[in-house]
Amino acid sequence: MVNIVQQIEQSFILLGAILFKTIFFFLEDLHQSFMVSFLHYAIFIVGFYYFIFADRKSTYRSWFFAFVAFSMSCYFLFNKCILTQIEFFICPQQNKIQETMSYFFGDQTIGNLSSKLVLTSMAIVTGIILLHDP
Repeated sequence: MVNIVQQIEQSFILLGAILFKTIFFFLEDLHQSFMVSFLHYAIFIVGFYYFIFADRKSTYRSWFFAFVAFSMSCYFLFNKCILTQIEFFICPQQNKIQETMSYFFGDQTIGNLSSKLVLTSMAIVTGIILLHDP
């Protein structure tokens, strides 16, 4: 069972690294990692903001909730953030965004309690909002 979970995790990381290295082929590895970090946090910050102010009948809200729930499930299943692992797979050196996050939330990339709390809270809040929509 553990071996299968590790294989799935490694597949996600490898697929993500190939995808982002293809998209950002014109950048050096450290800058590719930086762009993945930027997207990593922008997806959740901008996505949550748009979720709150989007039309209640918008399918975006359901898709964003599914994305957050999937991200939370992956974090609990693998005990680490797949996007962070992709960032370090692309470049093992910390970029400026990772340094900032490490300063405020700690260097721990495996089992980071802050990340689990944020993802769980986002999943609960977005789920409750969707349930209360008319």
